[in-house]
Amino acid sequence: MSHWTFSLIRNWDDLWHPSNITAWKSLIEESSTAHVFAHPILIKAWCDTYIPLRKISPVFIWGEDKSGNIVFLPLVSWHRNWKHAFTRTIVPMGYSDFDYHHPVFLKPLEDYTDFWQQLFTFIRQELDFDFLQLDGICGEFTSKTNEWEQNEMCPYLDLSHIHSDEQLLNFFSTSLRGDIRRQIRRMEQQGKLSMKIFDSLDNASETFHVFLSEHSRRWPKAYKAPSFHWNLLKHGLQDGLVHFSALCINDEPIAWHLGFVYNKRFYYYMPVGKSDYSSFSPAKIHLYYLVKWSIEHNIDVFDHLRGDETYKSGWSNGHQYVYSTSLENESMAFSIKKVLLRLRTYQ
Repeated sequence: MSHWTFSLIRNWDDLWHPSNITAWKSLIEESSTAHVFAHPILIKAWCDTYIPLRKISPVFIWGEDKSGNIVFLPLVSWHRNWKHAFTRTIVPMGYSDFDYHHPVFLKPLEDYTDFWQQLFTFIRQELDFDFLQLDGICGEFTSKTNEWEQNEMCPYLDLSHIHSDEQLLNFFSTSLRGDIRRQIRRMEQQGKLSMKIFDSLDNASETFHVFLSEHSRRWPKAYKAPSFHWNLLKHGLQDGLVHFSALCINDEPIAWHLGFVYNKRFYYYMPVGKSDYSSFSPAKIHLYYLVKWSIEHNIDVFDHLRGDETYKSGWSNGHQYVYSTSLENESMAFSIKKVLLRLRTYQ
């Protein structure tokens, strides 16, 4: 059993202090378990968006064991409003906007059971909360206990044995391969087909607003926090962490994608096709161009992120699952809040 010592960062100034950012970046650059959603650039974009919208404060956890292994887990304490009985909830930074939330370790562990047990003991002793909800924890980082609930599948395409466009097309099923070729021919009859990658805010600004408009039209009930996606571009575009592109006919965008590139992994995050071109399957052809781009840039994994939508099966050769778990305060005060929450649910 490895003994972990944990510490907390509880205010925003300390979180964004240069010394903490340096340690944060150093760990994710050395870690083999790092993921893009734990990167300070994306976390900063999310925090800048939600600090004006929610009553949140940081709960950034650092840990170290006797062997010199280091871990961090970025959380926030969210003081909910009267509709949620003023509960104090701890959730990952990035919450529902980000797909993965597992901790980042300097070195992976053989067994994570002791780590989680010690972390949860620390949280109960040091933090004042009503409810803690962890989700987006990839299965390899969960403990061998039954408190973890399996959630969504996360399909991915391992590109390690796909090195050319020809190999990629041969990977696809006959029907998918035929549809891609047919739609490309149809598009090329309309004009010159190309993919444009935006590397600055000035270049991206005009088409970005069309992209968001088309996405809202396609998914009208999907919540978009004000300025969140623009903040992603603002913080991450020039560093190459955020990848924003458009599929174009004669330089006119007909599909867009906002995603991420990190540690030889492409994260397929937010695609949409222009409704006027829906018969051409523009989002599908854009996806094909993005996978080709990933091969050309030596990306190892094309990650389709959470959700087992039907289309993903044709573009994947592997998958993992994410898991969730929760802690509740056992106080009488929280018991009363839970009663109030149940009463509101039945109203």
